[in-house]
Amino acid sequence: MSRTIFRHISIRMILPIVSVAMLATLYVLAQENTGKKYALLVGVQEYANGSGLRRLEYTQKDVTDLAEVLKQQGYIVKVMTESEYKPGKEFILPDAKRIMKMLTRLAQDCKPEDTLLVAFSGHGAHLKENNKLYFCPLGTDLKDKETLLAIDDVMGMLNEKSCLAANKVLLVDACRNDPSDGRAGGIPKGLQSVTRPLVPKPPGGTVALFSCSQGEISHESLKQKRGFLFHHVIEGLSGKAANQQGEVTWTQLVAYVTEYLPLAVLDENGPDVRQTPESFGNLRGKMVLARSGARNAPMDEPVVKADPKQITNSIGIKLMRIPKGKFLMGSPESEEKRDKDETQHEVTISQNFYMGATEVTQSQWQKVMGNNPSNFKGDQLPVETVRWEQAVEFCKRLSEMPDEKKAGRKYRLPTEAEWEYACRAGTTTPFHFGSQLNGSQANCNGTVPYGTDTKGPNLEKTSPVGTYPANVWGLYDMHGNVNEWCSDWYGDYPTGSVTDPSGPANGSIRVSRGGGWNNGAVICRSADRIWFVPSFRGRLGFRVALSSSGIPK
Repeated sequence: MSRTIFRHISIRMILPIVSVAMLATLYVLAQENTGKKYALLVGVQEYANGSGLRRLEYTQKDVTDLAEVLKQQGYIVKVMTESEYKPGKEFILPDAKRIMKMLTRLAQDCKPEDTLLVAFSGHGAHLKENNKLYFCPLGTDLKDKETLLAIDDVMGMLNEKSCLAANKVLLVDACRNDPSDGRAGGIPKGLQSVTRPLVPKPPGGTVALFSCSQGEISHESLKQKRGFLFHHVIEGLSGKAANQQGEVTWTQLVAYVTEYLPLAVLDENGPDVRQTPESFGNLRGKMVLARSGARNAPMDEPVVKADPKQITNSIGIKLMRIPKGKFLMGSPESEEKRDKDETQHEVTISQNFYMGATEVTQSQWQKVMGNNPSNFKGDQLPVETVRWEQAVEFCKRLSEMPDEKKAGRKYRLPTEAEWEYACRAGTTTPFHFGSQLNGSQANCNGTVPYGTDTKGPNLEKTSPVGTYPANVWGLYDMHGNVNEWCSDWYGDYPTGSVTDPSGPANGSIRVSRGGGWNNGAVICRSADRIWFVPSFRGRLGFRVALSSSGIPK
């Protein structure tokens, strides 16, 4: 239930059908997270001889450094590492039983307005015999699953019955491959790679961030002397992921980590090493994890005061500034139902640019073109049934309008690379909001879901732009609603790193992105590519782009 809806429902109407506890939870959901903030941080560095797991270098430093940042933010922090052991306090040792005992205590202490953050740094394993994902605590014996900590059990302790906290966060820095493949050394048979569907689904009000994706190794940084995940989490919480109000929200933190961690791994280890963090779960409103002063500029992004964060033009199109940066375009081979033309490669967007916050609406189209070709009529619905040539002509005419010409703004369609970069907004999951879509998070055919077996709504029509939540860069409907034309001819991706790619020099079909209301969720993925002849009059729309360099300073 959204905050707005809740404010318009009377308590008298709700009382007959919900309990007092449920009302308390609803009240918390209508507010920004307040109350106490608890953190349980577990780092395991030394593993016994014969365990099949090698010693790690920086896991204890990961959690002790994170503890200092969280304490400055008012968290009540409990750290569990070997070095934290003291006589008379044996429960502090991070073995499986003591970790669950401490987690149980914290979960029971939480009230509905509280926040609970749980973080693990160490080895991970997936047991084939029971198909479960585990964290490897102190005392791990890979032949005895009782010595392991099941992520299923952790998720169970974070459910709504065991823990009343409205906001619960799980951070896991551990491998998701067969531990015999590199990081852990040799181990007994009976282990297999962890795949995405095997990650337990977080319970209500819980979000999770894993340091790597299916089949990948989680690396430590010799340069930063931390695990890559914890290093970027600490940077983000310390201010680099803060918004303009100085808040580090969960969404901002995930965007920061997922954008910069893979690049840092590539920079330190070379092009053959990949580590792609992955997030799960759904927020219950706004979750602020930390606060800082003024927002720090992202890496390599200079502060240009004359370049505003957003522009609203003369016909009401709102454009968001997209910061320059690097990203991995395409999808990893581990991504479910990916296509062969999604080969992952590094792309540099060398200049800031602007992207329409929404798809061009029918009202905006009519102001420029004087007609409305759309099948579904409505001023705030996206214009559709638009040919590629018509979208290009719209951009040309809009650029020639007196106010736009005076402002020096020249509109165009986004390149395919710009589109995906803006859609992802720093994320690496199939969608900017995670790994699942069933029509609840975006307008698509929810009877054909992705990443889940739960079917969702199928509206069978377009929806007003901005109906669904924006990504962290303020862009709406990047997934679903209408397919969006890009400027590129369709062609194979390059095999190496590229800067500002604009597609093949010629071709016969043009690229569209994002999927539409009538597409199954798989077509709406950030990496999915669809193509049409330019004269095709299917239900396609578009959004405009604008180069930052075209705005007078």
